[in-house]
Amino acid sequence: MSLNAIATQSLFKGLKCPYTGKPITVRVVAHGSQAPMFFSPDAYDPAMPHASVTELMEKVGTRNGIMGAISGTKACVCPYTGHEMSLTATGNLFSFIGGFSPRSPRKDMYEFAKKLHMRDGKLTADPKLFERPRVTISEREPDEKISMPTDDPSDEALASVEPIITSKYKSTSVVTVPQNMPKRKKGA
Repeated sequence: MSLNAIATQSLFKGLKCPYTGKPITVRVVAHGSQAPMFFSPDAYDPAMPHASVTELMEKVGTRNGIMGAISGTKACVCPYTGHEMSLTATGNLFSFIGGFSPRSPRKDMYEFAKKLHMRDGKLTADPKLFERPRVTISEREPDEKISMPTDDPSDEALASVEPIITSKYKSTSVVTVPQNMPKRKKGA
């Protein structure tokens, strides 16, 4: 069974793209027995290839929807992590690597959400939002020692159970014998 749905966890509420300033959604995808992965298809991603360096620099220099808000080497800093990104060329296409890529599916929901909530490497949300649920498993000692039952119930146990059983079940038994019983064969 495949899954491709909008992630509804509270971690992903109220997110905005630092480049476009527009609200973004997070999707969760999974197939078969694979772990679910999270990504944001509508967030701008500088790792996506562009036809020219000029076009790429215009997009990367946009902050909160304002084109040209940042230029030069400042535009080469990831607005999520604050890390410097490197310009790469593959054939006639240009992109940046080294920054956070919201369109790349990630297995760790909490880490992915944490990066989406970062600006210049600092969290913009309460860190408790990204804490994983904790489960503690431990064996505990019984409060009192339990003795193992013996083979035969004690007279006390029988006496305490007898009134309960007799009130639930009738004490008479009925046996029906047919009138024309076949005769027994000798030697049987």
